[in-house]
This record gives sequence, structure tokens and C-alpha cells, in this order.
Amino acid sequence: MSWSNVNFLDLPNEILFIILKELGNMDVLYSLLNVDNQRLDMVVQEKMFTENLNFVLTTSTDDIFPIADNIIDRFFKSPFHRIFPQQIIDLILVYKESRQMFSMEQYTKELHKNIFNFFKNLQHLSINGSCLFLSFRNLPLTTCSSLNLKKLCVGVKSFEDCLALLDGRLKELTTFILEISNMNDKVSTVYNMDDLPNLKCFSLICDCSGKQYDVKIVPLLRRMFNLEELTLNIIIEDRTRFIDGTHLKNEVFVRMPQLYKFTFHISTETKLQRLVHGLSSDDIQKTFSNIGYEQVACVINYCYRSAECHIFSLPPVFDTLHSIGNTFPSIVFSYVTSLQVHDEVPFKHEIFLRVAKFFPSLQELNVLNIKSESQISDNIASTETSTFSSWFIERRYSKNVQ
Repeated sequence: MSWSNVNFLDLPNEILFIILKELGNMDVLYSLLNVDNQRLDMVVQEKMFTENLNFVLTTSTDDIFPIADNIIDRFFKSPFHRIFPQQIIDLILVYKESRQMFSMEQYTKELHKNIFNFFKNLQHLSINGSCLFLSFRNLPLTTCSSLNLKKLCVGVKSFEDCLALLDGRLKELTTFILEISNMNDKVSTVYNMDDLPNLKCFSLICDCSGKQYDVKIVPLLRRMFNLEELTLNIIIEDRTRFIDGTHLKNEVFVRMPQLYKFTFHISTETKLQRLVHGLSSDDIQKTFSNIGYEQVACVINYCYRSAECHIFSLPPVFDTLHSIGNTFPSIVFSYVTSLQVHDEVPFKHEIFLRVAKFFPSLQELNVLNIKSESQISDNIASTETSTFSSWFIERRYSKNVQ
């Protein structure tokens, strides 16, 4: 058998495309754009190669802010200046935690308006970072606008920033994944509040008061009359009634005839003296069964003159659960990493065994109980106690040293 000596560049373009696609788009771009070979430059700039490019930028806001005016030049023009920006349709920005304080208003104007100007055909944009919340208020409609963007994942400083993004500047948006840092009451600008017929998928994380939920969140959801998928992870404080299936049907779902997937964790907190009508967990679950949602769980905790009601779809997909008491359903909370347990009734050692069993991913446990821990039950074997104590100490220690 004889071996032929074939050079990589001797292969036809069709074979080169197959090989390069297997290597990953970003790896290829970094490796080949600056090798000073005209044919390779042409290959990696072919539309069939770059049209589905996923561009991920990871950087620190400490580095970005001082050079906000030149952000495009620094990050997108070398070596990417020879890629036609209109061919990039997916962009993920991942920011490391900043050690410096800076103006988010200026940061947004100087950076993210340039993203839409530079990537004309951008369809998917995700802006991620630890505690990174942006502001879009008081920006003209021509800023941060796009006729092509279909999916946006972002954290914003206030509810007004959400209204700004939905005021018509992103007409073709079909998926909106949103976290709101502060549900402030003040709205400084009058925004377009028309319906959002193109929105098919909406996800919201926020904390709000009962009034803010009723006068802001509910009207926002009612604008999405063609919604097919809805995800809510919200905490509502000082509301006189618990959120239940009847409320959601009458106030939200009535405007969403196309909705087929609802994933949620809604926590309603209030003082006992303000609670108008307190339902049991069984009563609340029945309100969901009455509207066709069987896979729902409810946990109610009456503690220290307060009441907190958690309702969530099954299986649970949220990562934080606060203010549950001595009793909770025997459900595996696979994603919960942070748990707060408090109760007026003294804790027994069994609760820690149940926590270990039903919260396998737990990293942070906060326990609040004014009364001292009850005597360990006789049915708890000493080996079980020893095993759990080791687990608990190790989990807390590993969290503290990270």
C-alpha cells in the first residue's frame, strides 16, 4: 500500500467546510483568520460557515467601562473585523464581576447601542453577568432597536427598563427572558403600551409588592395575548390574598388562549393581620386542578405573625427556596442550592435528614428558630445522626471556602 501526501489546503472547499464545522466556529475563527492565507480567509468568511455563528465574549466590566467609547474596536474588529458583521446572528456577552462602581446608564448607552448598530442581523442576544443589571430608560426609539432580534436575555435595573424594551424598538421579539432588580414605583416616561402579538415565550424573575404585582406585572402579562410559554419566578410581598389558580385563570390566562406551557414558582408573603382570606395548601392545589393544572405543589408557612405561600409547578426548576417551615412535601428539589428554613415550632433532627434527602444540590442552608432544637427522636439511629452531621459540616465548609 502506498500513501499519498495530501496537504490540508489541497482539499476542495466542500471538504474543508465539513472539517471546519466539526471543530467549532469560534475555534476556527481564532485559529485561521490571521494566518496570512487568502484562501483560508475566504473559507472562514463564507456565509455558509458563519451564518450560524455563536459569538461568546467573556470579559470584566472593570476593563470595559474605561474604554466604552472604543468597545467595538477593541473586541469586535480584531480578528473579527474581516467577518461580515451581518452574518453574526447569535451573540452572548458574559461579564465577570466588577470590583469598581460605574454608571450603568452611561455603560448601556455607550456599549449596547453599538451592538445593534454593528450586528445588523443579530437575532439572539444574551447579556449575562453576576449582579449585572442594565438600564434602557429614557433612550430614543432608535437606540437599542432592531427589526431582526427575536430572542433577548437580559437583567434590567427597574420595571421602567422593561417597558422601554417593549415600547416598539424590538418589534420582532418572540422570546424575552428577563430579570428585574428593582420594581420601583416611579416611571419617568410615557411608554407605548400596545399589545405584544409577536411574543411567544416570556420568562420573568423579580421581587415586588402586592400593589406592584397587581398594577404592573398583571397588565404586562395581559399584553402578551399570543404567548405559548410562560415562566414566572417571583416573590410578592404584602398582598392581602395568596396567588392561586383561580386568580391566574381570571386575571392572566384569560388573555392567553395559546398558552400551553406554564412553569412557575410564586411566593406570596404578608402579615397575618393583612391576610383577607387564608386558604389551606389543599384548597390552593384544588384551584389549580379546577383549571387543568395537576402537577402543582403548595407550601404554606405561618410563622412569627406572618404567612408565606409558595406555589410551584412540578418538577421544581428554581434554585432558591425561602421561608419554609418544619413541614414540606416529599418532593426532590433537584435544582435548589439555597434554602431558608424558619418556624416557631422547635426543629427536630428529622428535618435535617429530610433536607439532606430532598435537596441533593444544596449549597447554602439558613436556619431560623427562636426555640432550641428538640431532643432527637428515639427512632433516629446513631449511625444516621453521625452520617448527616458529617454531611452538613462538609457542605457548609465547602461553601465557606469557595
